Amino acid sequence: MLSYTNIVQANNNSNSLHNLIVTNTKKEDLGLWIAAKNRSVELEKNLLNNNRKIEIIEGYSTQPILELPKHLQTDLIDYDFLNLVIFSSRNVSIAKQILENYNLFNIVKNKSTLYVNSENVANRAESIGWINTKIIKKNFTKEFLDNIIKLS
Repeated sequence: MLSYTNIVQANNNSNSLHNLIVTNTKKEDLGLWIAAKNRSVELEKNLLNNNRKIEIIEGYSTQPILELPKHLQTDLIDYDFLNLVIFSSRNVSIAKQILENYNLFNIVKNKSTLYVNSENVANRAESIGWINTKIIKKNFTKEFLDNIIKLS
C-alpha cells in the first residue's frame, strides 16, 4: 500500500477537481500535480485566482493517434445511427480531428449521439460542431452502459 493520506476524488471534470482543492486546502498549502504534457485543463490559472499555489510536473506526454482503420471508416459511413462515448474535452477535439482527416466529420456528426460524462465535455463538443450530445453522470461502466441503453 502506498500510504497516502487525505485523498479526495473529483467527479470526472476539472470544475469538480478545482472545487475539491479549494474546499480542502488552505492558502498557505502547496499542491503538486503530476500531469500530462499535452493537457487542456487550466487548473493552475483557476487555482491561482483562488489564492492557491500548485506546481505542475509534466510526468508524461500523450499524443493522439490520428489514424482510422479502413473497416471502421466504412462502418461509420454505412451505419444509419452511431453511438459514440467520449470522456474528455480533449478527446472530443481529437475525435473531430480524426474524422476530418478522412472527410467523415459531417457524415458522423449528423447521425450520431455523443455520450459524455460531464457538462464541460458536452459544452466543448457542441462548441466545435457536434450536434447531439447527452450527458451521463455515472462512474461505473455497467451503470454507464445501462444509461446509454435507456437513452437510445
